[in-house]
Amino acid sequence: MVSLRRLSLGSALLLGGGSLLSTGCAPVQGEALDLSGTPTFREDVALSLSGVDWGFGWSGVTPDEDGWSVTNDLGITFSVAGGWLLNYSVTLVRCSETMANASTSWLSLIGVGTAHAGHETYEDPSEVEAQWGEQLRMLKNGSLGERTFEGDEYCGVHWLIARADADVFGEDGTELAGTSLSLEGSWRLGGENGDLQLRTDFTQGVVLRFPEHTQGVDGGPSFANLTLVRDASQLFDGIDPRIMNDYAVAWAMLENLANEVELSVELRKPTESKSRSARLTRRRGRE
Repeated sequence: MVSLRRLSLGSALLLGGGSLLSTGCAPVQGEALDLSGTPTFREDVALSLSGVDWGFGWSGVTPDEDGWSVTNDLGITFSVAGGWLLNYSVTLVRCSETMANASTSWLSLIGVGTAHAGHETYEDPSEVEAQWGEQLRMLKNGSLGERTFEGDEYCGVHWLIARADADVFGEDGTELAGTSLSLEGSWRLGGENGDLQLRTDFTQGVVLRFPEHTQGVDGGPSFANLTLVRDASQLFDGIDPRIMNDYAVAWAMLENLANEVELSVELRKPTESKSRSARLTRRRGRE
């Protein structure tokens, strides 16, 4: 049986016979995904929810006024002075969704056939289509606000990084239309060094299940405070600008974001204050 702990666009394409281009460009869709034998989310943690408060955070580094630096797993030090990450949308995933639906709404969940590409999409009242641009130099925590809805059974969360639509701007007025990720910075290794100036419209989506042993509150559906915490210390893992072009670097960064995100879950009764009654986190690691 396949364990649906986490599914990103890249892993889905590999499961379905797709491929990663050797040039480092974003994955291209290969043959239709044959995932009919995989289970629904019901083998994972199920929560009855009637509301959600969405948040985003960062871990692993501490920026200063000039940005931040980190040394990756190859010993290369990267310094980030600017750039943007476009959080297109975030939504809960109903337990009734199954991988057998990959040809329609499921592919839109993991990043293929997203709304801005004109394909059929997964819809849920918990969704926030924020198109929120984060400044990579600052790595501030942020909130996308609350959604309340009729109670349903949910087994996970979907986060989509995608290019911004027209007339989308950053908080400082930077135009973000057509951009999902941009970066201004540099790298160094021993006596070698170089600049990093990249911009891409690649799409990356990831489906995260709830942490194991998460339990809802007694007496009906819960309200969930959900925070997606990205690990900036691993943003550049596996990246070597000496042998990788900008396309490959951008795609690797997006894959790292999808692979290393943590989902923090805090539950309370819908009528309670925002003081959190339970807190659990789940991290994928390298399963």
